[in-house]
Amino acid sequence: MGFSRGDYDNRYVNQKKFDGGAINCSGILKGNERALRDAEEAVERATEKTHQLLPNGLQTKNHYFFSAHDDELGSVGIVWYAIMDEGEGKSAFIYDIEIQEQYRSRGFGTQTLHALEEAVRPLGVRRIKLHVFGHNEGAFRLYRRLGFVPTNISMVKVLATKISGEGG
Repeated sequence: MGFSRGDYDNRYVNQKKFDGGAINCSGILKGNERALRDAEEAVERATEKTHQLLPNGLQTKNHYFFSAHDDELGSVGIVWYAIMDEGEGKSAFIYDIEIQEQYRSRGFGTQTLHALEEAVRPLGVRRIKLHVFGHNEGAFRLYRRLGFVPTNISMVKVLATKISGEGG
């Protein structure tokens, strides 16, 4: 398992998840205009944030984009990370790591993270950070198994709207 810079798809930076069908919830959203508006707003916010993080696209300083490569299968996923110095030594922040669905649960996520460690260690990186969504239990278990520990947790409770005519 290794990284290949040349196989990285330039469209990934701001279109991969949206054009690639990762947000394919039309059946769930059908007839639910509010959920559709929320999904569209999320796409807009994600695109805007990506442009803020990558003002020079793939050439943005200290940001790295690689394909995770298996010798037999070729590209099995991607990883986007940045190296930064936050006063406590250099760290790498993983903005995105994604193993193609057909290759998940086959050890490629573990191998990709190990390869990332080996790639950044010689650069003086002392820690690797990432964000994981609460619903992504498989990724959370993987990260915990590889030694990542939670540093903060955000939580939300969605309140049902009061239906007119109810007491109270």
